[in-house]
Amino acid sequence: MGKKSRITVSGIIDDARRLTTNIARRLEMHENSSEFPYECLPPQLQRYVIGMHESQGLIIDFMASCLLVVTASIIGKSLSIRAKQDWVEPTILYMCLVGRSGVGKTPPLKTILSHLEHLDYIEYKKYEQEYQAWEARTKELRRSKEADKDIIEPPPKRKRRIISDATMESICRIHRENPNGLIKVHDEFMAFINSFNRYAKSSTERQNWLSNFDGGSMFVDRKTDDYSIVIEKSNICVVGTIQDELLHAILDDNGDDGLIYRLLLAISHEGGMQVWWNWTEVSADIKDIWTQCVDMLINRTDERRRTYKDMGAMLELSNDARKVMYDWQKTCVEQLNRQRDSTLMSIQSKLQGYAMRLCTVLYELYAVYSDDKSYIVNEDIARYAVSLIEYYRSNTLYALGMMSRSAMNSNEQDVYDALPEKFTTEEAYSIAQDICQWGQRKMRRYLKAYDNKLFVRVSHGHYKKILNE
Repeated sequence: MGKKSRITVSGIIDDARRLTTNIARRLEMHENSSEFPYECLPPQLQRYVIGMHESQGLIIDFMASCLLVVTASIIGKSLSIRAKQDWVEPTILYMCLVGRSGVGKTPPLKTILSHLEHLDYIEYKKYEQEYQAWEARTKELRRSKEADKDIIEPPPKRKRRIISDATMESICRIHRENPNGLIKVHDEFMAFINSFNRYAKSSTERQNWLSNFDGGSMFVDRKTDDYSIVIEKSNICVVGTIQDELLHAILDDNGDDGLIYRLLLAISHEGGMQVWWNWTEVSADIKDIWTQCVDMLINRTDERRRTYKDMGAMLELSNDARKVMYDWQKTCVEQLNRQRDSTLMSIQSKLQGYAMRLCTVLYELYAVYSDDKSYIVNEDIARYAVSLIEYYRSNTLYALGMMSRSAMNSNEQDVYDALPEKFTTEEAYSIAQDICQWGQRKMRRYLKAYDNKLFVRVSHGHYKKILNE
């Protein structure tokens, strides 16, 4: 999985920067502007996402992000990770694909889900036959005078992994019948947000999804007939797409519960529609890579469920991996404590858990190709998880920056547009004076107000824009 490097705080940060800054250069060969650190994926899956991009024009950021959330949904409750004795993270991801209309958000999602959908259809046809047979037996028993009506067998259960638009009652019922885990798919992510208010003020839907994120309980009460369904430890991943101009609706809906900080945002910076039509056909061996990976993931999950039952297996961090994660967290927190930005602190609090969850996902993806059953996260996996987290952190900051820019007045926007991608404090003073006759004190307040929203302070007196022009 690559050459080991010395474990130091600077080494961890350098590795994360190397993985993220080298991506654009590496992907120039593939004529794509992806910023996703695809080097974190096993070589087989790197080949898959690049091959699908070259032949189908599918955006790598979206392909790889969908791949991660679908993997998490297959793992479900069968595997969790223990960061410390009393700190266990479930394998639950909330993923949102963000891009302009026509950029190609839905095709990667459909491509990654296609084999899982096929398996669900096979289970549906099997269920259909079993239900018809059960229905015939039940009718016969009910007609029989000698039959004991109390021993009529319950109807068969339909196995499935994917749910889409469904009421909370249906979701809880389906989850009860499929306890390991599910994935909720929304082609339009706003439908997921809007569902929180589907049943007016009495709705507990938002609370259920917040609880599910932590692997907590989900429940539904039906007052009309005192009917209740309770899922003690839920495990449902969520994925969907949204146009970037609608992202503000999610940001505005954040409230006091920090919903937005529970979303991993995969953002495409493509300026227009993708060129889908080309002469390159995807080869069968490329196309089959993900299909085979899904089958192997399911086999490993089923084996764990037979071995560990409902408890599931527990993933542990090696000492080297623990140092990587702990040093990364310490470095982030020390920096945040200096900045004292409540928004950035909220983001970090969620990303810390996500870092552990991505360790689980990456471990399992590598394990399917090595048949590793040690359930120990090594140093490389930890470093890859950190790189992924920094990618998703930058996307969240980008999204918040979009919202901050839309709230600017005309002078502030003029100054922002005039600033180069990288600039010094002295350059900013000069540009602000020329554009709006701002003094240095006002420009300092401007830089402070939008620090880590529209700008990143690279070093003392040096800044870089977060938003692409």
